[in-house]
Amino acid sequence: MAHAAGNGSDKVRLTNSGPTALPNHSGLRTLGVASSSQSLQLSIAVPLRNEALLDSMLAKGTVISPAQYERLFGASPASLKKVADWAKDNGLKVTSRDASNGLVNVSAPVRTVNKAFSLKMERVALGAHTGLAPNSAPQLPKALGVTSVSGLSTVTTRHTGPVAKNLKKTKVAFDAPKRNTMNSSSRSPFAKSGQGSLGGKTTAATATNGYCSTYWGENLAVTAKKFPSMSNPMCGYSPQQAVKLYNASKGQTAKSNVGVLLWCDDKSALTKANQISDHFKYPRLASYHNESVAENPQYCDGDPLGVYAEQNMDIQTSHYMAPQASVYYYGASAPTDSALLTMFSKAVNDHKVSTLSMSWGGDEAPASSSFQTQFNRIAAKASVTGISLFASSGDMGDGSIEENGTGPSRAKTPSFPATSPFVTAVGGTVAPLAQDGSRAFTGGWSNTLWDQPNPASTSGITQFPFFGNSVGAGGGVSKAYNQPAWQKGVVTGSTTKRTFPDVSAIADPASGLGLNFDGSGIYAGGGTSQSSPLVAALVADSKALTGRKVGNAAPYFYKLRGTSNITDVKPLTAGKYGTVAGQLRSNGHYVLEGLEQPADSLRTKAGWDNVTGLGEPSGSFLTSFGK
Repeated sequence: MAHAAGNGSDKVRLTNSGPTALPNHSGLRTLGVASSSQSLQLSIAVPLRNEALLDSMLAKGTVISPAQYERLFGASPASLKKVADWAKDNGLKVTSRDASNGLVNVSAPVRTVNKAFSLKMERVALGAHTGLAPNSAPQLPKALGVTSVSGLSTVTTRHTGPVAKNLKKTKVAFDAPKRNTMNSSSRSPFAKSGQGSLGGKTTAATATNGYCSTYWGENLAVTAKKFPSMSNPMCGYSPQQAVKLYNASKGQTAKSNVGVLLWCDDKSALTKANQISDHFKYPRLASYHNESVAENPQYCDGDPLGVYAEQNMDIQTSHYMAPQASVYYYGASAPTDSALLTMFSKAVNDHKVSTLSMSWGGDEAPASSSFQTQFNRIAAKASVTGISLFASSGDMGDGSIEENGTGPSRAKTPSFPATSPFVTAVGGTVAPLAQDGSRAFTGGWSNTLWDQPNPASTSGITQFPFFGNSVGAGGGVSKAYNQPAWQKGVVTGSTTKRTFPDVSAIADPASGLGLNFDGSGIYAGGGTSQSSPLVAALVADSKALTGRKVGNAAPYFYKLRGTSNITDVKPLTAGKYGTVAGQLRSNGHYVLEGLEQPADSLRTKAGWDNVTGLGEPSGSFLTSFGK
């Protein structure tokens, strides 16, 4: 009970489950009393058994069966029954018991929660987010042995990257050719020349500088260059091009099982995946398993370019890299603590997947916070039972720049679950193609936006305020977790704490995958929301091809450091590369993107770095990984 404060001889308050455990809790603002009838979903945790043995197995990379895990480490039936009985006696509805993760899941209205846990639920605001939070830590009978309670807060919802949320402004479409714009219409800045809309007749057209590029420098919307080497963005890579980029042809026959954990559910996701596959003459997604639950309309607005875009990106990217894989989609009802933990637990307990990608995150809280404690408990089970977890490193650099801010406005803020020691954090790169189909160059995804008023002159070019995806891949140093053994002597920037990312893949929309979000056109994807499922699928391919039992994948990436199977991403020549991200309709100005022009503290450099990690999978990665 390291995080409990006594309150009488028979009661204890769990400070790891109260308001002080929230990220940036000092900024919490009370808006009023929570509605007494509002329902909450909570997870109450009790200790697992043999935790010292579990720690030893995690350190060694031991993989056992789920049945063995439950026999060795599952919570005792007596401890679960004691908590369940207490919950029922206090008016809480027990919805499930999860012995292997030591959780009793309950639901109840606010008035019942207030009384059962001796607290008051309040309406609160934290930054730009509003929700509920308790006014104090929950109080429970000491004899129950409860270690944490998650779900009391709904103000710390997780989020996908700005790239996924701003598709209307930042994506490149394959469509009937049109002039480039940058606005909030249903199409994005550029359209690919010579390519019709999905399902329609291909339109022949001559490429002009208003369109995207099939290779670096093919088209350029401005005639006066701010950067010596410039191009319109790539038109969105086909799955065949993506496979070639990562030398992953051997994975084309691998029969693996890949998972995606998110929230909400686009019921047409399979249709869109097969629509885009047909368009590129690629194998269809033959095995798709939807494990989602009923979605909360508050977080799932049905917008195909909202959270559904993230779902489609993750599913299609997974399929591109693992075309024979079965794809399992685990969609929680909402991006709240309890909903995500419930679905995460289901994905791990079901044990149907080899890898699980999570293209979402949130501000890291103290390691002892209820959400992170319970998440890591489930993640530990995944690792020991052979499920490899991957998470986006984030799309806002070191976190010091708010998504909708105009400049540095807060301390560096690491992203969780990317910082979890049981997760492989995936950063981002930019990798445009040369005319011969090879990589023109590879750099880290860390950019700055510029405004060019006159395409024929470099006069008057000014830097944009930072917003959306203008920073790039997340990375930095965890404040909560110690440095794992596999990072010691390798990473820079910390000698005692976990650093991230671990590895990377293409994330800059200037060199994104061609994806189908709304069923009427093809957009160029981007963000670490793209790189995470890409790397996860490569690892799933590798595990299927070699039969190696791998849980936590991160240590095995570090074993490949310095070999031909991980390509170190070195810094680009400063100020050399730029792309035209679009044209502002309101004033006709062009938006330029300076590639690898970091707006914060992160830097791409030789060796491990906080933008690309160790680098990208390459060479014989598929057969070398996991040794």
